[in-house]
Amino acid sequence: MLPPARRTIGSPLDPPATQSGPHRIDPRNSIGPHNLELTARRPGGGDIIDHYQYLLLMAGCLLVTLPLELVIGARVYRRPQLLLRAVAPVVVVFSVWDVVGILAGHWSYNHSFVTGVHLVLGMPLEELVFFVVVPICGLLTYEAVGIILGRTGVRGRARAEGRPDA
Repeated sequence: MLPPARRTIGSPLDPPATQSGPHRIDPRNSIGPHNLELTARRPGGGDIIDHYQYLLLMAGCLLVTLPLELVIGARVYRRPQLLLRAVAPVVVVFSVWDVVGILAGHWSYNHSFVTGVHLVLGMPLEELVFFVVVPICGLLTYEAVGIILGRTGVRGRARAEGRPDA
């Protein structure tokens, strides 16, 4: 019988490296240029910055999509009630799913790459942030594409031609 699938290979969710010493090479991370990276470790495991990688990635996602709001005028942040109505169901459904997966042992989180702040039933803070940030970035992208298509007339021409994809 196969063990339950785990969401750990090649990501910050990997189980901690088993090698000791000031440097590590983790052969399980075989995807990407980081597979041979030597990393100075602090006592207790992981670089100091490693514990914030997940949160820094989420901040980077928000930063990269911010021009869609400020420059293109996606108006996602300017309509907080609609934003909350769009994001809340995603947060609830995926948080429940995540907690069920954690409790069932289907996946875990590498303590080297998260802050150690845990919410309800062991869900890391970073997961909640992920479930908020990713839908916001998706909404920003969707609204920005709609605005750009409207400006170029592509959306208007498609509607005029009766195409259902407009």
